[in-house]
Amino acid sequence: MDRAKPSVGHNEGVLRVDLRPAELVLVFSASLAAAILVLGRPEDWAPAARSFMAVALAPLLLGWLRERFPSWPTRWVAGFFPGLAFFLIYDHLNPLSLLLHPALADARLQEIDRMLFGVQPAVWLAPHIAPWVNDVLMACYSSYFLWPTLIGVYFMVRGREADFDRWVLAATLFSVLNFVFYILVPAMGPRFMLAGAFSTPIRGRLWAGALAEAFRHSPFLRDCFPSGHTALTLMVLVESWRRIRPLFWTALPVAVGLIAATVACRFHYGIDLVAAVPFAVAVLWLSEWVFRTVPSKLTFGPGLVRTPSAP
Repeated sequence: MDRAKPSVGHNEGVLRVDLRPAELVLVFSASLAAAILVLGRPEDWAPAARSFMAVALAPLLLGWLRERFPSWPTRWVAGFFPGLAFFLIYDHLNPLSLLLHPALADARLQEIDRMLFGVQPAVWLAPHIAPWVNDVLMACYSSYFLWPTLIGVYFMVRGREADFDRWVLAATLFSVLNFVFYILVPAMGPRFMLAGAFSTPIRGRLWAGALAEAFRHSPFLRDCFPSGHTALTLMVLVESWRRIRPLFWTALPVAVGLIAATVACRFHYGIDLVAAVPFAVAVLWLSEWVFRTVPSKLTFGPGLVRTPSAP
């Protein structure tokens, strides 16, 4: 059944902005982060605050363009912007992290690993991994953003708008909550904090060494707990199993290598992977609940906030 547009004044066509749930999450979380930076004013706060405000305002502009000039470019740009926002936020997390929780949690995570496994998993694995295996694992690890993007593209191309909106909401909630954990439990991981325990750097026959060095220059390095690579990859497997079964079988071997690489390539502690499992389950449950509870879009107009209603 078609949704009837609410009766509003003559300016609605010019000023109306429709926001999906994922966009509302992005606007709220980025605005909150900008406000915290403005109030706390840590070192280098201004560029980060500007970036967060740009992320908060962009969905409003893109939502207006999508409604005012409906076309596939405006739909695709607005639809996939939350994915781009991941990078814009990630690049500016340092001031927020140092303001809210400057102390690193690596020692605690290492102690938990000793309690759970009796060893530091990354250190124990290092002598047993051949150079060509490092190449395979690093290639899998680098495919991280490919799989969630393919799901979104599939839904968009097939015109499955509800599935697309639900998936983007899940990915957006994952990103925001993952960043919250990075700030509350900041850790740099074995590649930095246990560097002296490895006899050699990561070596491969092709690209493993170069990729390992490139990852050392990430704009934000306090990003271990929980393992976002593991959690989002598990979410990809669940979503593709439910709705795109051929993609599940295609992604599965790469996903296994990707998750293994998080520890084998020294990015994460073992507990980071353990915690990623309930985290992924919780995000999927929360996204389903929000998608069922919040209207498919909220319409903002001149002096009004309303939802389309069925006749």
